[in-house]
Amino acid sequence: MLELTLKRTLEHRVDGSPLVPERLAKVPLADLLSLPLSTANSSRVRLEELFWVQLPAGPSDMVVIRGDCRRLDEFGRGMSSGTLMVDGSAGDRVGSGMRGGTILVAGDAGDEVCSGMRGGVVAIAGRCGDRLAMPLPGERSGMRGGDIVIAGSVGLRACQRMRRGTVCIAGDVGEYLAPHMIAGTILVLGNTDAHWGLGMRRGSLLFANEPIGETAAALSPRRNLELSFLPLIWNHLRSVQHHLVSLGEPLQKAMWRAVPLPSTRWVDRRIGDTSTGGCGEVLVLQRLSSIALPSKRSSMENGSAVL
Repeated sequence: MLELTLKRTLEHRVDGSPLVPERLAKVPLADLLSLPLSTANSSRVRLEELFWVQLPAGPSDMVVIRGDCRRLDEFGRGMSSGTLMVDGSAGDRVGSGMRGGTILVAGDAGDEVCSGMRGGVVAIAGRCGDRLAMPLPGERSGMRGGDIVIAGSVGLRACQRMRRGTVCIAGDVGEYLAPHMIAGTILVLGNTDAHWGLGMRRGSLLFANEPIGETAAALSPRRNLELSFLPLIWNHLRSVQHHLVSLGEPLQKAMWRAVPLPSTRWVDRRIGDTSTGGCGEVLVLQRLSSIALPSKRSSMENGSAVL
């Protein structure tokens, strides 16, 4: 295991994309210390200028970064294997273009997290900024696979043009959730602001609470239904969280606290966006009294998960 501890508060934004497990595991220690990292002021710094480096016992494909890394961007860019854990907050574009492996951020994350994600697991224990899982520049689709779990709130335009994968948001979501959604599954346990579902073609939007903001989609009338496939979604999300909880074991520290998940099969179902010929579905979960969920005004606003 490789452990990097930030020496000081960063003055400029730094490109953290080289800090991925599959690359660092193959680098000799001497070369690792001199690994160049680019900064926003067009200069470069050596890794040893920013971090204390340790090699404690643990999995060889695990990298742990400690400290307030809000100005360190693009953790896990293009990552395909291994585990990257941030014991603190992270900057923008965490997991950009990710294809596999696991990223866990124990604090908040910035904007454009998981942009262009194609596989793997990303978990944010705090808040997440705007444009979660958006398309990469020049690409027409956003998230195309993998699993994202956010224990806190999420900003504007989350899951734009999402094509595949599963996103679970335990807190509140800002305006324009899932614009032009192509497919995939999104579960929101908190509140949802206005203009959600714009241009939705396929996929499933699941809400534990009736959205407080008006939809931007043209939806069919409600139907109360029992859906037998919903337990498959709940079981899948529970298995993802079991994996996240187990990551803390090598560190003798719990870096992830599981968010509460539903178990119901009952929903109010609507179809849309009919204005674009869409066949997506909007499901408001029913019969939730037996489980603990965030309140109408989400208790996730402090960035911590509720048990």
